Amino acid sequence: MTYENFKTVLLTFLVLTSTLFTYGIWTYKPSYDTMENTNIVPEVNLGEKKEVSQIVKPTKIFYHQNNLHLGTVNHNEINTVLQELSNWNLDGFENVSKNIGGLSNFYEEGYAEIIFPDIVPMEIYKGVLNLRDSETLNFQFDRIIIDLKNTAGEEGFVYFLNSEHDQAFRARVVVSFINNFKQSYYQTAKDNPSFLTYTLEPLTDNRSLLVLTYSTTLPTYSYLLDIFQTDSFRDALFSDPIRVQRYSSMSGDEYKDSSTLLRVNKETYTISYVNPAEESERPINASELLQHSIDFVNGHGGWTDNYRFVGVDAAERTVSYRMYERSSGLPIFNSGMSDILHIWGQTETFMYMRNNFALDRRVDTETKENPLVSGIDTLRILKNTEGINPEFIQDLTIGYNMVRGSGGPLVHLQPAWYYKYKDQWLMVPKENKGGEEIGLE
Repeated sequence: MTYENFKTVLLTFLVLTSTLFTYGIWTYKPSYDTMENTNIVPEVNLGEKKEVSQIVKPTKIFYHQNNLHLGTVNHNEINTVLQELSNWNLDGFENVSKNIGGLSNFYEEGYAEIIFPDIVPMEIYKGVLNLRDSETLNFQFDRIIIDLKNTAGEEGFVYFLNSEHDQAFRARVVVSFINNFKQSYYQTAKDNPSFLTYTLEPLTDNRSLLVLTYSTTLPTYSYLLDIFQTDSFRDALFSDPIRVQRYSSMSGDEYKDSSTLLRVNKETYTISYVNPAEESERPINASELLQHSIDFVNGHGGWTDNYRFVGVDAAERTVSYRMYERSSGLPIFNSGMSDILHIWGQTETFMYMRNNFALDRRVDTETKENPLVSGIDTLRILKNTEGINPEFIQDLTIGYNMVRGSGGPLVHLQPAWYYKYKDQWLMVPKENKGGEEIGLE
């Protein structure tokens, strides 16, 4: 082979090799292995997440009919009425506080009254009612009143009352909605077993209270508890759970990082979480506060049972929730074990207190019936109890007292009368015994 032929062959080889390398680079697809970060804690969901409509709910509905007051706490009835209202297309809101003349005017024939446990910011609730009004509705209410009397024209009226501050806003609605409501709900309440008879009893010269007219009998329930692993709350509440230190004792566990403390009490089945760096005294809007709180609990699926909103205090930056018995719709009282207390800080949670369990399986063998006197007799007992001023009685209801069982994760729900006094719920003392009052909120 001549030198010239050798160069030609070599050049051809180099060109082909270069072409193959270039093609390989263009068509090469590297395989990337997924890197596992062992420091990432998976999202914690203790229970389900809920919408505002599932948490912020009325506690009672009354239909006032010619000196007859029919009321219910049944959650199915309440849900049905709220679903009806969400289709009404309320609009034309106006402040009529100077024109209503007091709450007592709505106890007359022809009004339906929907009562909430505390003031509710309309800004957070207008989504539940599907309001089309795009304007900011900057008011709060604890009662919705449906006017079933004034239905002669094309429009009817629905009132939103703040009984604490004597404020009222009125909305307009097509009158056919109210007429349908009157026929389907109001006029059929007498034949509805979920509605009981109430009596309007005077508290002072200017105030009265609707109380249950007759005595009733309710069962005691017993439940086994489903206790959550303490690490679940650590992973849910700390921003960096890996760096949290744990200290254990016979009574419970403590979790700490550089600024935050979580205590889990094994004896009371409760937890308390405090982040001192978040403490704040700056004012906050009640609607913003309530939304922050619901979002926070949703963030770890904290609605582990049938919890409902029961109070908001914008000045103290606190929101509270309470468990309600599933079948009866009655509140369950036991501070810490049946309540959630949430205090919002500057931008995050400052304090969070609640239980660490869910009601699991009902123990039917423990069920027994308990007779309760009427609301009329209960109010009489309160008025005759030393140290109780009727002027400060705000509400009266039957509820369930949650009592720990002896041995093992078990609780008993025992029916009893409770009254709201100076913003606290207390158990009604036994008649003529001057029983000790038990603070529950």
